[in-house]
Amino acid sequence: MPKGTRLRVPFLLTNDRLATTLPDTVQCFIGKFVWEHSNCERRSSVAFGDLEDVEEVQEVQDIVEMYEDFREQYPELTKIADAVHVAVWDRVDEAIYCWFESLAEALNRQIGLADRNIDFTSVFSFFDGKYRKGSKDVKDCIDVSFVENLFWRVRQEDAAPVWDLLPEHLQELYLGFHGRPPPNGLA
Repeated sequence: MPKGTRLRVPFLLTNDRLATTLPDTVQCFIGKFVWEHSNCERRSSVAFGDLEDVEEVQEVQDIVEMYEDFREQYPELTKIADAVHVAVWDRVDEAIYCWFESLAEALNRQIGLADRNIDFTSVFSFFDGKYRKGSKDVKDCIDVSFVENLFWRVRQEDAAPVWDLLPEHLQELYLGFHGRPPPNGLA
């Protein structure tokens, strides 16, 4: 897409942002790109802003599309990931890559629960499909932000049955980074 193209992208709002009016511009970090949102409008906990003069719009758009698709398909898990993200980063309006790290942490917490309410097979299939069809930036986001953070500090007995649900291709990404199957990060 040519320079000067506008792209309408979402960003999350924290409770304090919800209570106040949006600023005219909000800085947004999507992968290696840092942009200023302008012309912001709020819809529930997600706001939308225009990105202008974007030279590599498609790369950003692919990641944003994956992010929006996930939020639409998994609204309950999205709420959990949003809460994890706010607890760690104090807000979630700037970093989609970091949000996928928070999603991995939200899943890690679910792995340790006796009564799991998450369809891990469906979630993992979502990312496997996006990885197989995605742009280089989508693949990098899934690999670095999501897969590398899965199973972090999850006990072996909890991780093993969920590890078996992870598609082989995503297992390969995990092993490529960690060098072994989970658990990782345990004392």
